[in-house]
Amino acid sequence: MSLSLEAHELGRHLADEAFYSSILEIRVGEAKLQAVLKDLQRHPVKGVPTHVDLQRVQADQVIRMHVPMHFQGEGSVVGVKLGGGVLSKNLIEVEVSCLPKDLPEFLVVDVTQLEIGQAIHLSQIPLPEGVSLVQLLHGTEHDLPVVAVHHARVTQATEETAAPETPVETPLVGEEKGETPGQA
Repeated sequence: MSLSLEAHELGRHLADEAFYSSILEIRVGEAKLQAVLKDLQRHPVKGVPTHVDLQRVQADQVIRMHVPMHFQGEGSVVGVKLGGGVLSKNLIEVEVSCLPKDLPEFLVVDVTQLEIGQAIHLSQIPLPEGVSLVQLLHGTEHDLPVVAVHHARVTQATEETAAPETPVETPLVGEEKGETPGQA
């Protein structure tokens, strides 16, 4: 079904992160339908929305949606504060499967207790009741790390790669045989 949406109102909703992973109520004439945002196309230069794909949802049918992750405690990670490590986010969103009523706006991942060399995997993300991660439905080999703390990479020059202390002089053309420039 083709619909026309008011650009100003759509732009206001697109500024809210929750709009991308929420059940939306769409009014078509007198009818109210529930849908989710499936695709958004923007003008390549202006950035304004040019096309939106919505998928109608029914309360008794499971849906699959991408949901953002919010990382709690980024400013106080043990491995960063005390160990001098670096926090690396490998994933910022995950695909979930659930009934429309159970769809979360986002998932919270607490990173405060991570130490250097530790990671939080998909299987360790706390999920609301009725929600499952699509990636984990494919088996335990798909239990990817979401966030990890590792040592900061520091490069130091070694004696072999360090620049020589005294520059090596290259003789000018004609000087290699003891001639002075300008003599022939």
